Amino acid sequence: MISGNNQLLVSSIAASLAAGVALYVGLYNRGARRPRVASGKDAGRRTAPAGDDTQQFRRIGMDDTPTTEMPLLEGKTFESTDYAVDRDPELRFEDVPPRQARAGRGEVPASHRAPESTADEPVEQRMSSVESAALMRLDTEVAVVDGRPRFHHTTCMHLHGREHEALPVAEALELGFTPCALCEPVSRLLLAPVAGR
Repeated sequence: MISGNNQLLVSSIAASLAAGVALYVGLYNRGARRPRVASGKDAGRRTAPAGDDTQQFRRIGMDDTPTTEMPLLEGKTFESTDYAVDRDPELRFEDVPPRQARAGRGEVPASHRAPESTADEPVEQRMSSVESAALMRLDTEVAVVDGRPRFHHTTCMHLHGREHEALPVAEALELGFTPCALCEPVSRLLLAPVAGR
């Protein structure tokens, strides 16, 4: 026995059956409107249905070989979509030296090295958008080193021997500083309010 709202169940089944009948009738009528393949002596002639609007298209060329040309629409023309590339005639590319001439094996070429000032920069601590939004509401100060991309907790060992200044964490984020992975200031700052409860 079915329990629950029987009226909704019966109306759902009736609607599904009505939709199925409508689909069947639509497909049956669609097949009746399609042109049938002619048999016998009419097989060589092609006839278009009365409502066929594709007769306004004419094929460029006489045979059925594939072509890249667009069909002509009677009375209308189409512009080409080929555009000329605007290049600076004075632009020249330098020859790239062979690999052996660049640097010794295992060495990174000087052009690909990070500047010496940021070569020892710690990696960035991963931070979700939720954590970023939570930090934007805090006024706790973090330490930043001028010219460096990271902000740090005041006890970070990366700050030893470097001049740093204190900034509110929201301002540091607005200025584009990212958290240091050594001291993990995001974890410390977001856990501090929880630990104080």
